[in-house]
Amino acid sequence: MGWVFTDEMRFYLHDNETLLDGMIRTHHQDVRFECRQGYCGSCRMRVVAKTDDLQYTKAPIAMLEADEILVCCCKTAGSLSVTYQLDNLAQLSLFADNAATPAKNTDSPAQTNSNLNGSALAHDLFAGRVDLNKD
Repeated sequence: MGWVFTDEMRFYLHDNETLLDGMIRTHHQDVRFECRQGYCGSCRMRVVAKTDDLQYTKAPIAMLEADEILVCCCKTAGSLSVTYQLDNLAQLSLFADNAATPAKNTDSPAQTNSNLNGSALAHDLFAGRVDLNKD
């Protein structure tokens, strides 16, 4: 269970919830999927940053690059930043040392339907400067 940052928003991933299930629950508009079994590759996304290991509910059969995941069968206990952009890694600049300071976050884990992509917050989170579990 942890925070997930996508191109569209940030949300809190529930225990035993796949990334795809969390993205559907939070009404992601650009999420793609078909088989939900790990073999078609439609839900492929690129991992930009992560704080914990990723686990698969089913071993993916689709061919993946080292930094790609299938969100239909992937889970994480930590925080994760993913992008739909498979060919362009421009999102990596979000984690540069000169990123803007984030606005004060007052969202609780229960308030998962935020319309913020949280890029500056993600930068500080993965740099270890933000604790989202702190009151």
